[in-house]
Amino acid sequence: MAWNYARGIDSSVVGIAGDSGLATSIQIDTDWTFETAGKEAFFARFVAPVSQTNAALTLYVFCTAVTGTPTFGIEARNGALAAGDWDRPEAAGSTIGTPGSDITPTANRWATFTFSSITLVQSQTYFLIVKNTSADPVSDYASWEYRAAYEGQVGATVTITGLVQLRTGYTQSGFTTDPTLGSGVGLAVIKTSDGPLFGNSWASSTAHASNANDRGNRVQFANDTRVVGILSNVGNTNVATLEITRVSDNSVILSLTLDESAQLGGSTHFDVTLLKDVAYNIVVTVGGSTNAGIRAYMGESSDNLPADVLAWKPSWFLGFVGGSQDPSTYTLNDTLASPMVLMVDSISSGSSGGGLRLAGHGGLAG
Repeated sequence: MAWNYARGIDSSVVGIAGDSGLATSIQIDTDWTFETAGKEAFFARFVAPVSQTNAALTLYVFCTAVTGTPTFGIEARNGALAAGDWDRPEAAGSTIGTPGSDITPTANRWATFTFSSITLVQSQTYFLIVKNTSADPVSDYASWEYRAAYEGQVGATVTITGLVQLRTGYTQSGFTTDPTLGSGVGLAVIKTSDGPLFGNSWASSTAHASNANDRGNRVQFANDTRVVGILSNVGNTNVATLEITRVSDNSVILSLTLDESAQLGGSTHFDVTLLKDVAYNIVVTVGGSTNAGIRAYMGESSDNLPADVLAWKPSWFLGFVGGSQDPSTYTLNDTLASPMVLMVDSISSGSSGGGLRLAGHGGLAG
């Protein structure tokens, strides 16, 4: 399944990793009772992209720290009714679905929570609540990242902060008062029964090496796509170049020297068509830089990541490339991304179908 947002339209943008500030976690060290003051929980509030009946659901969230040997479980609740407070679950409501077994999370790793059976109605709001189920939650507890280092992606002509399809946050009052929400698309990945993935897995950031090596992204669109500009995080006055190369033969499709204005503003314009089903490297070289920007990171290597979290990436994004100034020796890393927004014009519908997936939701796989 895929959500298309840009087929045969003009003036669109697609991008990776809008910066939302420092990643922030919440420590959950109390037991849990709904609508009871003083009770803490982490939660993911989401709008269901599909309907399903008594089917599986998986939630992936990022654990940043663990003390003792805690256990954590999950429960699901309906969003508020029409007269209720939309930032809280349905007042006096019951849990829904059948959760899987409690887990013991690992620090700096993605944790997996499951439902063997849960019914969802497309476009309705739900709360997935991660709760401390330890016998002594004061001694055994964990912290969960609710504000990511990056807001996720941008898609179409909207900003990510305008989307509410997935937000993560916490309550310290059992939802007797409004909870605290993170910014942008919440740091979580959700998989529904028929396979769609949506969310945000940019858990942290990591610095570029302070040298003149190339750094950028590898992309491959499902349709011929005309790219007319780029926004990046170059942001300095050192000599910089932008280069687009075709991966199959390392041929140069576009090579530009960025002037000081383009570098300081982090943007430049050009006109190039990237052919469907062809992989390209879009890279920036910053000469002599000591402040070469940062990369979005999924928080752990692909060897440790749950397969669904790794597969969450938008269909057109293949990974971060760099490590030299020779495209033939670029290293591809599928858990990193260079913050970059492409200005797109006239995306062809083509014969292959599919189009682009709604990157504001993290891009659906499948």
